[in-house]
Amino acid sequence: MTDQPRDEDDRIDAAGRWYAELRRDDVTLETWDAFLAWEADPANAEAFRAVERGLGALRPSAAAAPANDTGPDAGAVPGSVTGQDIAAAAPPRGRGGRVAWIAGALAACLVVALGVSVLAAGQLRPAGEIYTTALGEQRTVELADGSRLTLNTNSAVEVAYARDRRLVRQTGGQVYFEVAPSDARPFQVLAGETLTTATGTEFDIWLRPAETTITLLEGGVSVAPAREGWLAPWRGPQVTGEAVPLAPGQQARLAASAAPEIAAVDSTALTSWRSGFVQFTDVTLAEAVRELNRYSAIKLRVTDPELAAERLSGAFPTGDPDGFVETLELYLPIRTVRTADTILIAPPRGG
Repeated sequence: MTDQPRDEDDRIDAAGRWYAELRRDDVTLETWDAFLAWEADPANAEAFRAVERGLGALRPSAAAAPANDTGPDAGAVPGSVTGQDIAAAAPPRGRGGRVAWIAGALAACLVVALGVSVLAAGQLRPAGEIYTTALGEQRTVELADGSRLTLNTNSAVEVAYARDRRLVRQTGGQVYFEVAPSDARPFQVLAGETLTTATGTEFDIWLRPAETTITLLEGGVSVAPAREGWLAPWRGPQVTGEAVPLAPGQQARLAASAAPEIAAVDSTALTSWRSGFVQFTDVTLAEAVRELNRYSAIKLRVTDPELAAERLSGAFPTGDPDGFVETLELYLPIRTVRTADTILIAPPRGG
């Protein structure tokens, strides 16, 4: 019994140092795997949670600190954490309420972290590979496990593999995933407030500000509402609702944290962008213009309501607004007004 406090102190001290190490900008996957091995001990895991809780308790008090404070910590960076804050936030331990057992570890944590504020927007995660595309650009990358990602125009992902999962954070745009099978490590994509999990399959995720769509072409995936954890998203996103399985040819639509809406779709047409075309089936001109504008700096515009409601079908090259207008002129009575970066599609004069 007499050795127990010292053992708990050591665990908290180690947890504080792990917390600081995982906040480093150059933290590696090897470091992350070593942490997961240490955290596999339930006592170590509880010590790390205690550090997280202690630091989380600092958020309101630190944020409320006035900028012109003239107290003993007046030289601190606004929003940073002081030793007094740590001692005040530390939870009591046992009957004696020993604050020092965690306060010292948290202080050491912040010292090792070289003054990084716990209120910073950065998250705990290993350094991953970041892939992006510019407007009108498409790019295919092959990952270490043989999986392939094809990024559509103006898209971005961050990839990091841990011991128990392969995790991708899609932060924008549209990505086609060809996942190499693995029974040991599921492949997960966190996009907005959705989590898609697969073992070996092909699917497309389009992340938009108000909605995320997941379209399955081959294999099977499950889709669930989820969010990224505040401190350690790479330990695993937090699922906030029931996971729904998809079958090939199905699409899930998720808005905010609502449950997925499942519908049958033409998945081949929806992913034709990989071949440099967009395929429309009985869509309005306004919808077609919106889609084509994703691929070009020259924007199409249609302001007449009746013309915008005209319906069309066909396959059109991406990044070629002039070609689209020339084809449109064969089927609809229109005129165009051109500027340096805009093509206005309008009814004919007197129409």
